[in-house]
Amino acid sequence: MTYLVEYSRDSAKFIKKARRNKQLSEYLKKVNQQLGNDYVSLSIEPLSGKLRFLQSHHFKINRVDYRLVFSVEQARKLIYVWLVGPRENFYRQLLQKFG
Repeated sequence: MTYLVEYSRDSAKFIKKARRNKQLSEYLKKVNQQLGNDYVSLSIEPLSGKLRFLQSHHFKINRVDYRLVFSVEQARKLIYVWLVGPRENFYRQLLQKFG
Protein backbone atom coordinates (compact mmCIF):
# COMPACT_ATOMS: atom_id res chain seq x y z
CA MET A 1 0.00 0.00 0.00
CA THR A 2 1.51 3.32 -1.05
CA TYR A 3 1.10 6.48 0.99
CA LEU A 4 1.75 10.09 0.11
CA VAL A 5 4.27 11.63 2.54
CA GLU A 6 3.97 15.33 3.40
CA TYR A 7 6.20 17.36 5.69
CA SER A 8 5.46 20.29 7.98
CA ARG A 9 7.49 23.45 7.50
CA ASP A 10 9.62 22.66 10.59
CA SER A 11 10.40 19.12 9.50
CA ALA A 12 11.21 20.21 5.94
CA LYS A 13 13.54 22.87 7.34
CA PHE A 14 15.39 20.30 9.45
CA ILE A 15 15.73 17.92 6.50
CA LYS A 16 17.16 20.73 4.38
CA LYS A 17 19.75 21.46 7.10
CA ALA A 18 20.51 17.74 7.41
CA ARG A 19 21.98 17.72 3.90
CA ARG A 20 25.26 18.86 5.49
CA ASN A 21 25.50 15.56 7.37
CA LYS A 22 25.78 12.82 4.75
CA GLN A 23 24.85 9.92 7.07
CA LEU A 24 21.79 11.71 8.40
CA SER A 25 20.72 12.80 4.93
CA GLU A 26 21.01 9.26 3.53
CA TYR A 27 19.10 7.80 6.48
CA LEU A 28 16.27 10.33 6.10
CA LYS A 29 15.99 9.44 2.40
CA LYS A 30 15.58 5.76 3.32
CA VAL A 31 13.00 6.59 5.98
CA ASN A 32 11.06 8.70 3.47
CA GLN A 33 10.89 5.74 1.08
CA GLN A 34 9.83 3.38 3.87
CA LEU A 35 7.15 5.78 5.08
CA GLY A 36 5.64 5.92 1.62
CA ASN A 37 5.80 2.19 0.94
CA ASP A 38 5.48 0.36 4.27
CA TYR A 39 5.68 2.57 7.35
CA VAL A 40 4.83 -0.40 9.62
CA SER A 41 8.24 -1.93 8.83
CA LEU A 42 9.92 1.00 10.64
CA SER A 43 10.47 0.65 14.36
CA ILE A 44 7.65 2.92 15.49
CA GLU A 45 5.84 3.44 18.74
CA PRO A 46 2.77 5.49 19.57
CA LEU A 47 3.19 8.53 21.78
CA SER A 48 1.15 8.91 24.96
CA GLY A 49 -0.96 11.56 26.64
CA LYS A 50 -2.09 14.50 24.52
CA LEU A 51 0.03 13.22 21.64
CA ARG A 52 -1.35 9.67 21.49
CA PHE A 53 -2.56 10.16 17.90
CA LEU A 54 1.08 10.45 16.73
CA GLN A 55 3.66 7.77 15.90
CA SER A 56 7.37 8.15 16.66
CA HIS A 57 10.42 6.66 14.96
CA HIS A 58 13.64 6.76 17.02
CA PHE A 59 17.10 6.51 15.46
CA LYS A 60 20.69 7.27 16.34
CA ILE A 61 23.43 8.66 14.07
CA ASN A 62 26.90 9.65 15.24
CA ARG A 63 25.91 9.14 18.90
CA VAL A 64 23.01 11.61 18.58
CA ASP A 65 19.45 10.43 19.24
CA TYR A 66 16.88 11.66 16.72
CA ARG A 67 13.09 11.50 16.55
CA LEU A 68 10.68 11.62 13.64
CA VAL A 69 7.01 12.08 14.57
CA PHE A 70 4.18 11.52 12.12
CA SER A 71 0.48 10.83 11.84
CA VAL A 72 -1.29 8.50 9.44
CA GLU A 73 -4.57 9.22 7.67
CA GLN A 74 -5.70 5.81 6.39
CA ALA A 75 -8.69 7.16 4.45
CA ARG A 76 -6.57 9.59 2.39
CA LYS A 77 -3.47 7.33 2.32
CA LEU A 78 -1.46 10.21 3.73
CA ILE A 79 1.43 10.31 6.20
CA TYR A 80 2.13 13.75 7.64
CA VAL A 81 5.54 14.24 9.27
CA TRP A 82 5.09 16.83 12.02
CA LEU A 83 8.62 17.14 13.37
CA VAL A 84 12.10 15.71 12.84
CA GLY A 85 15.09 16.53 14.99
CA PRO A 86 17.49 15.63 17.77
CA ARG A 87 16.00 14.25 20.99
CA GLU A 88 17.11 17.28 23.04
CA ASN A 89 14.06 19.52 23.61
CA PHE A 90 12.17 17.55 20.94
CA TYR A 91 9.10 16.78 22.99
CA ARG A 92 8.95 20.34 24.31
CA GLN A 93 8.80 21.61 20.71
CA LEU A 94 6.18 19.02 19.86
CA LEU A 95 3.99 20.03 22.80
CA GLN A 96 4.28 23.66 21.73
CA LYS A 97 2.87 22.70 18.33
CA PHE A 98 -0.11 20.91 19.86
CA GLY A 99 -0.24 22.67 23.26
